[in-house]
Amino acid sequence: MTHYSSTRIGFAFILVVALLAQPVAACHVPVQSEYLSAQQESLAVLGHGSQEFIAYSLEQSTACEGGFADIFPCSNVDLLAHLPLDEIGGGNGNDIWGWRDGTNEYALIGRTNGTAFVDMTDPENPVYLGNLPTVVRSSSWRDIKVYQNHAFVVSDSAGLHGMQVFDLTRLRNISSPPLEFGADALYSEFGSAHNIVINEETGYAYVVGADVCEGGLHIVDIRNPTSPVEAGCFDDDGYTHDAQCVTYRGPDEDFQGREICFASNEDSVTIVDVTDKSTPVMLSRNEYEGSSYTHQGWLTEDHAWFVVDDELDEQRRGHNAKTYVWDMSDLVSPRLVGAHLSPRMSIDHNQYISGNFTYQANYQQGLTILEIVDPAKAKLMEAGFFDTYPESNAARFDGAWSVYPYLKSGAVIISDINRGLFIVRPRLSATLFSDGFESGGLDSWSRTRGNIGASAPGLKKSGFALEVAVDGKDTVSQVVALQPAREKSLEASFLLKANEVDLGDVEVEIARLVSPKKKTVVSLTLEQRGSKYFVNLSAESGGDLQPIGSTQVPRKKAVPLRIEWRQASGSNASDGEVALVKKKRTRASRTTLDSTTTIDAVRLGLPAGSEGGIGGSFLLDDAEIRQ
Repeated sequence: MTHYSSTRIGFAFILVVALLAQPVAACHVPVQSEYLSAQQESLAVLGHGSQEFIAYSLEQSTACEGGFADIFPCSNVDLLAHLPLDEIGGGNGNDIWGWRDGTNEYALIGRTNGTAFVDMTDPENPVYLGNLPTVVRSSSWRDIKVYQNHAFVVSDSAGLHGMQVFDLTRLRNISSPPLEFGADALYSEFGSAHNIVINEETGYAYVVGADVCEGGLHIVDIRNPTSPVEAGCFDDDGYTHDAQCVTYRGPDEDFQGREICFASNEDSVTIVDVTDKSTPVMLSRNEYEGSSYTHQGWLTEDHAWFVVDDELDEQRRGHNAKTYVWDMSDLVSPRLVGAHLSPRMSIDHNQYISGNFTYQANYQQGLTILEIVDPAKAKLMEAGFFDTYPESNAARFDGAWSVYPYLKSGAVIISDINRGLFIVRPRLSATLFSDGFESGGLDSWSRTRGNIGASAPGLKKSGFALEVAVDGKDTVSQVVALQPAREKSLEASFLLKANEVDLGDVEVEIARLVSPKKKTVVSLTLEQRGSKYFVNLSAESGGDLQPIGSTQVPRKKAVPLRIEWRQASGSNASDGEVALVKKKRTRASRTTLDSTTTIDAVRLGLPAGSEGGIGGSFLLDDAEIRQ
């Protein structure tokens, strides 16, 4: 990686010159005091921003109907359960994380005076198991992450708190809750810290905003969780407020496989290569127009885009909650492509991406769920919300602090400063169709409406047929996400109606089946040849899509099509046979066009948070599909 090491040397020389010329200056002066001052100013506003405890009791789970779930404004998000702060240890709420232990699920809720542990295996009847008290004193800031069945807890402005390590397996089989716990280990190489970031693939924690390492990335080896060891420091850009550190698998080939931190550094998005813990290297430091306090961000699952929230721009610039989208195809020169503006006023806070959705905890606006429709255009679409602070929507520090959307049950947990723990379940549609051809002027196709059903004739658990009717006026491209399969067959059926659309010379993609790494494995396109329509099938082979065959479809009449995939012999074989089948309505015979090609072993994917299985159900564009 010599192409950026010289940049770093040159930068260090400039820094030395600047330090000699201005002894009190630095490359990047921490301005956390501005963030704290803004919070304190907001707290002083009468009637709002007081962060007082608000008593609330939920009698039973409540569906979101007519725009409300009990007293809370909502859309597509049901309220399963609530635990008020005075029932989970008191104080005010802050950070939250989750832990899955076999089939059991737990919420780990940060509070000003400690960390609460809640068994939410039955999400409608959560049980408070106990509390891990703060080490020295209470603080508004506490942060929790999990690695190898251990929770790691830090706190800001909390004296010599250090990092608590707690063995989560102690939560199993508690007969008489709640208990008061002690930490299993305490890492004391720093006192206060604002946040902790963990790369679970490598076993390294990155403590940020601490009273060491200039507030930058204080790197800790936690591969032996109860014996953490300091491993390095990155302080070239001063204070880091939050970060995400990953084993990078994004589009920038120069850094694939390396450990990269995407840091939110108050006035910049700063990208650091931390593969060598003893010598981290800053790849780029990226300021942007409109920044006030670069707070936190999260990568899309393909590591191609970084979605960022700025915590003070709403207060200082007077606009509604704003979400920024960065193109990360070049880590040395990333590019801000645009921003999404919420229809409501609030301060945006922590957000986490699961599937095609980003789940945001936006203080007084509560939980906001945005579908990432077209990141290249910063096109995000609100898919649902749950307002935990119905008193008002304002740019003040009350309401939802953080959210955790990674529980396999599909439940999402929210920590609310004033009201405590909310357990909700979004009712989101899987992304079947996205408007991918606006620039081509093709406006005579539609989003799918009705006529959607699923069955599994002769197939195993993970195989089922998906039938889709397409008969409207908008341009569409169907994307069905696929995951590695244990079963040996897959079929996806489409009821296609061409509707006499004049396509000219443009071949329109109707369906694309993709692997977990977003690699296209099967593509279905529609083509017009004179007055006739043909559906073409291609599959991945040797890194490229290779044509398999095509079949003619009627201009006016709906025709059932089915893509079949069968795994080759051998438990670990990746090659299989793909077939495009045009089914006959009146006869058992059918036209088959097939070819053997190398593709990923796949099964039809389900929406984020859903595990599928016989008896499960989920939603696709407002039509319920049952297995």
